[in-house]
Amino acid sequence: MVPNRLIDSQINNVFKKYILGDLCNFTQGVQIASKDTIKELKEGYVRYIYIRDLFTDKFPVYVKDEHPHKLLSSGDIVMVNTGNTSGSVYKAKEGVLCNNAFKITIKSEKIDKEFLWVYLNSNARERMLKRLSNPAGQPHVGHKNVARLEVLLPPLLEQQKIAKILSTWDKAISTTERLIENSTQQKKALMQQLLTGKKRLLDESGKRFESEWEERAVSSLGKIYSGG
Repeated sequence: MVPNRLIDSQINNVFKKYILGDLCNFTQGVQIASKDTIKELKEGYVRYIYIRDLFTDKFPVYVKDEHPHKLLSSGDIVMVNTGNTSGSVYKAKEGVLCNNAFKITIKSEKIDKEFLWVYLNSNARERMLKRLSNPAGQPHVGHKNVARLEVLLPPLLEQQKIAKILSTWDKAISTTERLIENSTQQKKALMQQLLTGKKRLLDESGKRFESEWEERAVSSLGKIYSGG
């Protein structure tokens, strides 16, 4: 194994700066023509992982199991290489990776996998990647650019604690987002019931409103003006 290349001396006697390419390997996916894919899994075939498959299970396709070096395991780190989502990072599913993405695997004991995941989703990584990427034409990251990124590493145990704390926050945010979405859907359902008279409220005495709703044209309730 090539020794890790230390870029700076210790920072605050704790953090050290490394080049990501000295800590990780990068494996580009493989291009397979659509005519060589099938829609039903059978013996000797594995799933072909398109970019869409990193965040959905709709429309899976399968290819011959002929690319052992391009196989993904569940939880592997994958980065999109080309297109509007280039630079986006995902946790992989099992299968053969397409050519528009590459797998990032750790080759050094200096860095924790979950800390690497946190770093690859950070603003610091995004800012550095923008400086290294070619903005001309179709958006393209390139694993060679990612390999040039600098990363500050605390001791391994501290990396693991940092990753655990931030992972806990991610789960909390995800839970909150689901709660907000559920609340939004519940509000829409309540609006539908209240604004159509299907659900009636209580008056100040605690009795349900019972008078009939009246249907009126909006024009009878006020004046309507168009913009000038």
